[in-house]
Amino acid sequence: MMGKQLRLKRIIDERSGKTILLPLDHGMTLGPIAGLESIGHLLREWRSPYPNGVIMHKGQIHRHQHLIPKETAVLMHLSASVSFSPSREEKVLVGSVEEALKLGADGVSIHLNIGCENDRRMLIDAGIVANACREWGMPLLIMIYPQLQHGERTGRDEIDHIGHCIRICEEIGADIVKIPSPTGEPDRFLRAVENTEIPVLIAGGEQNGADRAFLDRARCLLRGNIAGFCVGRQVFQNADPQALLGELYEIVHGEGNAFNALR
Repeated sequence: MMGKQLRLKRIIDERSGKTILLPLDHGMTLGPIAGLESIGHLLREWRSPYPNGVIMHKGQIHRHQHLIPKETAVLMHLSASVSFSPSREEKVLVGSVEEALKLGADGVSIHLNIGCENDRRMLIDAGIVANACREWGMPLLIMIYPQLQHGERTGRDEIDHIGHCIRICEEIGADIVKIPSPTGEPDRFLRAVENTEIPVLIAGGEQNGADRAFLDRARCLLRGNIAGFCVGRQVFQNADPQALLGELYEIVHGEGNAFNALR
């Protein structure tokens, strides 16, 4: 597993033990949304600080890899769906670990929606990808979202379901998990994930212009087993994406966090 550990060092900062990942995979699902009309233009205009890693589909990695800063890890996203499809919640594989290796990626990611009609098929795919990642020493990030749109009454709330989703990823063999930002009390959420054994990243969610609220919540959540953030639209749809990323970078990788990582 030496290869996996070397790749993980590019994805997660060794000094702080934390990371900021910038997903740029939205185009497959949502089309050319604001801020991602041209990934090439976005990458050409980017300035330091850079995110620790970017997440892209294989076509965009192949087309734009020469524009990605050498300091930035590349994760190839392997699953997809289309927003105007009747099966939009069901993610299917559109790439492989072997393709990611050929493109020079440092890791791969897949998306699971748990609680929707076809989550069984997504779990099967996740097991296949996890197997290949173990075989090739490739880090695996699983983005997992609880979906209870069918109205089942489980007797559990959002935080319970997020905790269950994290455990699913641990059991499958993920190295990192991305979850939606919890809407409940941060302290209860942090207690719910305190025994997780893999780094937990929080999604940034949709851009709503409330930068200060987003950063304050990021600061509040960055405790315990929370290892950073996976932020896309909050950054690339921001009026000043570099400024927002710079502030988030200080929250995640500032001296206090580096000290905590070494304790």
